[in-house]
Amino acid sequence: MVRLDVTIDETGKQLISFELPQPKSEPFDAQRIDELEASLGAPVSREHPPILVDVGARWVVVQLASAQQVIANEPDLQSMKVSNLRDRATGVIVFGKYASGGIADLEVRAFAPACGVSEDPVCGSGNGAMAAIIRPTGQAETFGSQFRASQGQILGRAGFMNLEVSDAVVKVGGEAVTCINGLITLR
Repeated sequence: MVRLDVTIDETGKQLISFELPQPKSEPFDAQRIDELEASLGAPVSREHPPILVDVGARWVVVQLASAQQVIANEPDLQSMKVSNLRDRATGVIVFGKYASGGIADLEVRAFAPACGVSEDPVCGSGNGAMAAIIRPTGQAETFGSQFRASQGQILGRAGFMNLEVSDAVVKVGGEAVTCINGLITLR
């Protein structure tokens, strides 16, 4: 069961967040990394190699050298789809760090061609899978326990996710807008 928390921040904005299930991960071997690099058309971090992270949705999480590389990325979605189907992966999350003073701490993109989604403008499970690898890859000092990710600007639908990482939990959230209001009774 997913628990959603809705809060109002000091500026009056509604924020919604949820905790991810305990993530499970599988590292990629050198051949799969080379294959992934070819489908992305960009060099991936070998210091922090790609990992398949299962948070309910199964995301291949890939770190690129910078936010600018993430924005400029033009993957081969057809070859990515073939790999995702083989790996039973929802898709591929690419992320890179902004230089100090950027619009966020990270830029994220989510490609899910095996699910019929070329690119998701703002993806909670994908951002959560990305956040789940920060501690195990030794990057908690670089990113901190709370950081902000930008996603969707390449699609003209820029959004931001607030991520919180601790030893016990990964929390994903952002601004919420009430679109419909009501009550559901389940029997």
